[in-house]
Amino acid sequence: MGVRVKNAISRYHSRHTRYEGKVTLMTTHPTIRKVVVTGGSGKAGRAVIIDLLEHGYDVLNVDLVPSANRNAPFLHIDVTDYGQTVEALQGADAVVHLAAIPAPGLIGAQKTFEINTVSTYNVFSAAALLKLKRVVWASSETTLGLPFDDPFPQYAPIDEDHPLYPQSSYALSKVAQTKAGGVGIQRDDARSAV
Repeated sequence: MGVRVKNAISRYHSRHTRYEGKVTLMTTHPTIRKVVVTGGSGKAGRAVIIDLLEHGYDVLNVDLVPSANRNAPFLHIDVTDYGQTVEALQGADAVVHLAAIPAPGLIGAQKTFEINTVSTYNVFSAAALLKLKRVVWASSETTLGLPFDDPFPQYAPIDEDHPLYPQSSYALSKVAQTKAGGVGIQRDDARSAV
């Protein structure tokens, strides 16, 4: 992996911020230019990459499979491997972490929990090590027991203070990720958004 990864990262870092042949200027976050999207080939990841490109960001798609869109450079990385994760995030200003088993029941419960939790831990740890300016990752309504009927929400509208009722390994992994991310943020003084 060494030479291939180094070449892909080098191409990514030397690339100019261009979209459809036009040089674009960043207006939202002038100090954040290079963004890595883990899971960029998935449904949410593809949409995020399109939006970031439209707003002038230099984007690298990090995933196990390439995207059909091919609108951003692709790097084959397994974010459950800490070393690969650190290598993928080098030189980035921010990471949008979407790499995960996206729903319960797609693979075994234990493996869903393991992959989702370890990948998030690795992304947050690598981001802290490399002093990335921003980490963004997605939680899920399943942490509240939704879309299940038991138990019903205690009140509506539901907010961040609502009790959590994870009813699957997927939902439990999202709860663990939120807790781990919060502790990492406090400890390493990084900035994040859920």
